[in-house]
Amino acid sequence: MTSAAAAAGVRLAVPRGARVLAGVVVAVAALVSTVAGVVAWRTGGDGMRATADEVVAYQAAIEPLVTEWGRIEIQGMRPAIGDLLSGEGVPPETVEGEAAAWESAFVGLRERMRAVPAPPSLEATAKTFDAALQRYIDAAGLFGRAAAESSEGRRTLIDAGVAAARDGARLYNEASYGLQDVRRRAGLGPTDVFPDNGGQ
Repeated sequence: MTSAAAAAGVRLAVPRGARVLAGVVVAVAALVSTVAGVVAWRTGGDGMRATADEVVAYQAAIEPLVTEWGRIEIQGMRPAIGDLLSGEGVPPETVEGEAAAWESAFVGLRERMRAVPAPPSLEATAKTFDAALQRYIDAAGLFGRAAAESSEGRRTLIDAGVAAARDGARLYNEASYGLQDVRRRAGLGPTDVFPDNGGQ
């Protein structure tokens, strides 16, 4: 006999109205227990689990935005900062204009990523991607200021920009690991589009 049944047995001697109420309480408790079991099965105990279709849809929506994000960093920011540091290649005034374009592009990418609906289990990942983009926005602004600065004061601003970009990269990796983890829990397995830490 379960504890709920035992409790119902003890209540057999109470008035009829109380017996009806007890039956309702037991029925509600059983329903709550069943619902809790279903939620635990779907989520693994860590919040509402996204379906495979939801994860695929979210990734498909952000993937071109992330690709553009990486293109700006690798093809734009990195070589331009190298030119600033070396004093060769693209002149500082050109880098200043490029930095304004990077900053504007990152702001646009952040707005577009914010517009992508994230299932509950990917909300934290979406917020971390957002925080990463903010750090790249900060970095672009610092690089623009560095380009406008005299050569004596330029290095400090470049170092600050590099630190901001590295922090953005760290947050991007953290968000990517979260996405990979949700993919695994949805039965999809990892993707090679985003960094992966093997679920550690």
